[in-house]
Amino acid sequence: MDDASKIHYFRKIEIKFKNGISVEITSKAQKEGKPESGKVEIDEKNKEFYEFFVPLKENYGVEKIEGEKENVDETHAISIVLYPESEKKKENGAIKIFDRSSIKLTEIASYDVIAKIENKEKEIEIILSEEKETKNFISYFAGEKNCCSINFNGHTFFGNIIIKGEDISARIPLLVYPAKLKPEEAEKILSELLMEQEEIVKSSPTGIFSTPGEKINKTPLQTLIIINSLFSENRKNGIPLGKTFRAIAHSPDKIIVKEKVKREPHKVTAIDEEAILEGIISGNIRRAHNYQFLWNNKGYSFTSLLNEEAKISYDTYSNRFIKYFLEFLRNTINLCCERVRKNHERVKDDFVENLINRLQFYNVKYIIPLLNIEWMSEVSKITHLPPPPQKLLKDPFYSSAFFDYLTLIRNLKITDEEFEKYLHNPVTYMPELYEMWCGLKLKKIAEEIEAEFKDQPYFQAYSKEKKKDENWFSYSLLLKPDFSLTKNEKLILLDSKYRVDFIEEWGKELDEELIKEEEKRGTFKLGDLYKMHTYREAIRKNNEKPVWVIALYPGDKIALFSESGEKIKKELKFDKLEEIKKELESKKEDFKPGGVGAIPFRPQLFENEEIYKFYICFFEKLFSC
Repeated sequence: MDDASKIHYFRKIEIKFKNGISVEITSKAQKEGKPESGKVEIDEKNKEFYEFFVPLKENYGVEKIEGEKENVDETHAISIVLYPESEKKKENGAIKIFDRSSIKLTEIASYDVIAKIENKEKEIEIILSEEKETKNFISYFAGEKNCCSINFNGHTFFGNIIIKGEDISARIPLLVYPAKLKPEEAEKILSELLMEQEEIVKSSPTGIFSTPGEKINKTPLQTLIIINSLFSENRKNGIPLGKTFRAIAHSPDKIIVKEKVKREPHKVTAIDEEAILEGIISGNIRRAHNYQFLWNNKGYSFTSLLNEEAKISYDTYSNRFIKYFLEFLRNTINLCCERVRKNHERVKDDFVENLINRLQFYNVKYIIPLLNIEWMSEVSKITHLPPPPQKLLKDPFYSSAFFDYLTLIRNLKITDEEFEKYLHNPVTYMPELYEMWCGLKLKKIAEEIEAEFKDQPYFQAYSKEKKKDENWFSYSLLLKPDFSLTKNEKLILLDSKYRVDFIEEWGKELDEELIKEEEKRGTFKLGDLYKMHTYREAIRKNNEKPVWVIALYPGDKIALFSESGEKIKKELKFDKLEEIKKELESKKEDFKPGGVGAIPFRPQLFENEEIYKFYICFFEKLFSC
């Protein structure tokens, strides 16, 4: 966590609810040595935990929490994180993907959970939200549904522990995350993915007009996120859409039009033949002594005449387009909010609730007021989209709205149902989102070093019918790394691993008996490393193999292991960059045979311009070896 955050580690906590339910969560791990003494009471009276506890009381009906601070390793502990005020109250538009008042467990530890109730005659059971996906993480004791063991087997998760009975229930927010990773950094990963969503799936729009139809029904959460990005005050490119609409409301497009209006004769400024003929045909004449013309020797005067007058009109094409865009946004927001809320009835989700509230705020503050403004009532419905008039292209606010509409339509055409699934619970699907984020960063690096980037490259198994030297192939099974970079006939393969302890496992002494046991149980931690060696051994072209296979992971150490036996293993920090560069250069010959390695990929590192330059230098050196 950052310096301003404070973490309390517990071996056991008991959560008591106002309705009489209580839940005990106990870590099965115990450190050797003298246990810490005493209990910690967490409620409104404890000033240190006040900001953490109040949301649990108000939103979940929690009455009190007691924690036992016994001697337990942080990687197997139950933890409570106290965030600074700046982190708890993020600025408008920031993404929050987990409740800051969550009880935090780790993804590798086992915990016993026991639920009790004051009225012991009532039967209650413990379940996890997203039951379909989480049922394999929970094991009940001898058929007793109120006692269970929980182990997430390396998976991240955000949701609820739910205790339910026939007419009673309680729940508590649960965050399962690696002890050495920051879940707040995961929010940066998601934010960057959403800002560059168009790069995730490439497609071209099939039409310029769209309605809230089937595609939006399938991906309502992505649709809201895309619209939210257009209104964001932190947009990197373009004017925030709310500011655009306000400017248009204050200074709308208008034209001077001439129209024929019936007026009393003395108010008519100019009379022409058309006005006289229209007055006669329409019967706007009467017999009069003070006549204006004779007909059959009888005098007549006009009761009204058409007068050509100029007036200001707001019924321009530009305003018709704006009206259409506003109605499209209003209808889309309403539809998507309804569908997203329906999908999220099972669990309170800060990310989703904040998003819906922001979009409804934009609806009320910007969209509806402009639709109801007085001059908008005379604006006609748009029926077709000819080439944009100059006003749409030249006026800064109208053109901004027009291109925002095109951006929105394009993004709606490329919304991805798989990505939508990830967005409904970003914490649970963070390994998949991390892989997408790594792909975006690698693609930019590839452009800088003029290498070819591929996402999910396939290496087909060799067969006699296919010549070996046509392309890179696998001599055994079909192999599919996450990414590849190709330059000057050299190939680098890359896999993303959302595990902070990835490199630490490489340096451990290997216990052969333990390895055999882990392989039997399917818990072998070095399997990812073995897979990297498989890629390097099995993938071939013209008797050549990939020069390097690199893991991308959210840690802090860079490591390279060459076939020659040479290696580098250093922390990737700003003050170590020159040292790492010099070592890479000095060991250039030793690294020519290639090998396997790992490099940290985290948003925090990419925010530093010098470290970003180092990434470019690093991959250039790997290709030049």
